[in-house]
Amino acid sequence: MYVPSTNAKSKIESLVQGFWIDESELGEIALLIKLEASLVNSIVKGVPLEIVIRNPHIDKRSCTLYIHDIIDEPFYVTGKFFGEADKTVPDFDKVTLAIATTNKIIVSLYNLDSKPIHTKELSIKCEENIHNWLFKIYNYHEYSEQGEKMINGCYLPENHKKGFSIQIINYDSSETSDFHAIQLNMDKKGDIYTTHFNLSNYGDNGKHGYFQENSIESILRRHFVINEEFYCSPQNTDETEFTDFILLSKSIVILIESKYIISKKQTKINQALKKAVLQLKKIKSQINDNLIDLLDKSLEKQLMNNRYIVKVCLINDRVILSEDNTKNLIDNFAKEDLPIFIPVSIFNQILGAFALKDLNNLCERFTQSLFFESWSYLNSDKPIAYIRDFKINGEDIDVN
Repeated sequence: MYVPSTNAKSKIESLVQGFWIDESELGEIALLIKLEASLVNSIVKGVPLEIVIRNPHIDKRSCTLYIHDIIDEPFYVTGKFFGEADKTVPDFDKVTLAIATTNKIIVSLYNLDSKPIHTKELSIKCEENIHNWLFKIYNYHEYSEQGEKMINGCYLPENHKKGFSIQIINYDSSETSDFHAIQLNMDKKGDIYTTHFNLSNYGDNGKHGYFQENSIESILRRHFVINEEFYCSPQNTDETEFTDFILLSKSIVILIESKYIISKKQTKINQALKKAVLQLKKIKSQINDNLIDLLDKSLEKQLMNNRYIVKVCLINDRVILSEDNTKNLIDNFAKEDLPIFIPVSIFNQILGAFALKDLNNLCERFTQSLFFESWSYLNSDKPIAYIRDFKINGEDIDVN
């Protein structure tokens, strides 16, 4: 386990998701990564990692982390201002330049509760000497005209003029033993609760979905009051699960099913998505027909009294939907039967954006935004409701 500096620990805890670069008192460089379950699992399984130190003519003291788990469509996240500026070349952070001059890096993975859950030491490979690249940045004209800063932090396809690439040589460490993380937490209401986490508990086939549900619960706990604004895995009276999560506001019910799809085979993806659609359709019908029988009678009463129901299916980030690969759903279900599909990390980012705008009315505003997105979809010619790129515009989510 890597013990981060006080500042790095604070930064990781403050992130909705992302990464931080830290340097220990012994001079060790550590990459601290906080992401949702499927991306963490990809890193554990050994997908290649890359850090690109950005050309300062584009964006000063910035770098991008890539997780190359999908060919030509890597997950990326950009960060900047990691500690002090370098004294010799202040357009760069001291610690990011230090990565390029070492031969190894510690990668410490965090779940969305900000608990360290897996650590590995990895080798580094650079295609060019960092000092040669810095000389070109400040002396070669073609390196000084690389276009404007991208707001979304995406500079694909990368090249040596846009940034300095550092390849992190990853390996599959899923069979290594992990420590058992235990942490006291405080929810939005101020109540203390304890969470336990051991990555090895989620490694067997069929258990990956629980890791994703753990991520989603962490997201919801950060923003909402459990058993008032959101409910986790409510039970029927026969002790079967009613649904994965429910989010409630004054007049809107958000039904949430989580699907963590490991297989890349289209038939397997279709099966998982179809199962989610059928589950959500069934639950909505049971509520509308007053046929629910829950252990929590207070929740049951609230569901009966809410007028508007929105169905949401949260999927792992690396399942990318399109009109072509959801044709099976489009052809076999009416639009009103289909939920809004949202990757977990995008769901996390949307909630974070709304929280920054108006934390006190977050639940009402967020549920309304999902209701309007559902209504907009049903009254549009869009065959599928899929939120992957977005911006917040007033009360609404603008989907790109």
